Amino acid sequence: MKIESLSLKNIRKSFGNSVVLDDIELTMEGGQISALVGESGSGKTTLMRIIAGLEHPDEGSVFINAVESTFLTPQKRNIGLVFQDYALFPHLTVSQNITFGVHGKSKKEKQEIVADLLALVKLPELATRYPHQLSGGQQQRVAIARAIAPEPSLMLFDEPVSNLDPIRKNDLREQIKTLMHKTQTSALIVTHDIEDAMLLADTIFVIQQGSVVQSGSPLQIRENPVNQHVAKLTRSTVID
Repeated sequence: MKIESLSLKNIRKSFGNSVVLDDIELTMEGGQISALVGESGSGKTTLMRIIAGLEHPDEGSVFINAVESTFLTPQKRNIGLVFQDYALFPHLTVSQNITFGVHGKSKKEKQEIVADLLALVKLPELATRYPHQLSGGQQQRVAIARAIAPEPSLMLFDEPVSNLDPIRKNDLREQIKTLMHKTQTSALIVTHDIEDAMLLADTIFVIQQGSVVQSGSPLQIRENPVNQHVAKLTRSTVID
């Protein structure tokens, strides 16, 4: 029986009189890549922040690897977070960025981690460079390597390929899939782009106005949209 890498139970969140998340239920199996898809204002970013521990829900529970994590600090959740703007430390080299969150390892072990991850993200010669010396695509891959380095049980990606041109998008999508499978890490992709979700995820969760309105495989979402909103996202037709 596979352990659930992430389980959200009855998550609710409001800001003032505005209900942002309304009774969210979501379950991810271990080792899967899932995608949370929604338009701007749908609540997906707030939900990602709750999963990461950057926000707390008003009601409901967050379980990570079957551990109650609703009010744990981000550092105690064993989550890797890759931001849309990469968020690399400009004063640190690539090597230093990657090992920033790695603790309890010797210098040699850290060097081995850097070498292994740079090989995985196909940037083996860039360990001593600084972020400003890298392209956008290279910075994104370094950000992914940094998030993987502490061996998280769950990775969160915030719009991972939105800032890249079409060719680099395709390359990075494939690298994300390869990295997650090679490292056997569960991942949740948070995006507004249904194409990214279709190409990356095993399971898609569509969020609309603070509620998950449909979940399933990319094929299920495309072939059987539950409403016009999902149909519009996938350019499909609702089947009654």
